[in-house]
Amino acid sequence: MAGPHVLTIVIPALNEEEAIGDTLRRTREARAFICANSPVSDVDIVVVSDGSTDRTEEIAKTFDDVTVLVFEKNRGYGAAIKCGFEHGRGDLVSFLDADGTCDPKTFAELCRVLEEQQVDLAPGSRMGADSELTARQPPLVEHILPQRFLPGAQRTAAGRERFGCRPRRPRVR
Repeated sequence: MAGPHVLTIVIPALNEEEAIGDTLRRTREARAFICANSPVSDVDIVVVSDGSTDRTEEIAKTFDDVTVLVFEKNRGYGAAIKCGFEHGRGDLVSFLDADGTCDPKTFAELCRVLEEQQVDLAPGSRMGADSELTARQPPLVEHILPQRFLPGAQRTAAGRERFGCRPRRPRVR
């Protein structure tokens, strides 16, 4: 089912040395599944180490096919996601927590929804009744990208279990 799209998965990380290696292995392994089950032909992975003081950056850099961006000081989750979107090469963008709580294979469904329903945004939540968490942390708030990251995105597909979107490239200020 692979198609013309490239999906960028941004993984913001702050002191995630315990989890980042496994999260990256699982995300890399999910590439084939995503491409086979969605209109995506390639998956671009970008880690943004957001002021980490542990080995997060060092571990992420051991994966040759992963782009690693580094903030010397913590700039926040949103800034890390935005930076990853700006540096990713995908025409579809998404983000995944570094702690490994979500299955990256679910991006296949979100990418299908974007294409089939011709929407700009497919939000997801770890709090839904049918959400499946794969790691140790409790559910957090919905992953909904602020409008400032996607100016003009208006059509959404609600009720999905992860997050994916078509980017409206932000202007560099």
